[in-house]
Amino acid sequence: MTDHAAIIESTVREQLAKADVHEVRVREGEDFDGNPIYDVIVVADLRGVDIGKLTGLVRHTRHKLEPTQGADRFPMFRFLSPEDARERDAAIA
Repeated sequence: MTDHAAIIESTVREQLAKADVHEVRVREGEDFDGNPIYDVIVVADLRGVDIGKLTGLVRHTRHKLEPTQGADRFPMFRFLSPEDARERDAAIA
């Protein structure tokens, strides 16, 4: 795991401490316009999580990435339930 991926994962786990986070997948990529992004898939049971924690995740992540020069990539978050992640992984395999 890259340093930036580790920062992203720790930020997700910190901000979503009340969620049952199973996994955080981070991949560097580009958006449709060719801009650099972090494609972040959070596999978690988010029932009961304050929506404010989800909406603030990008801001908190970019703030933690700034000192490492990782803020040049914008984090794009997707959330999957553990069941959906298993189905997705099985379909890909």
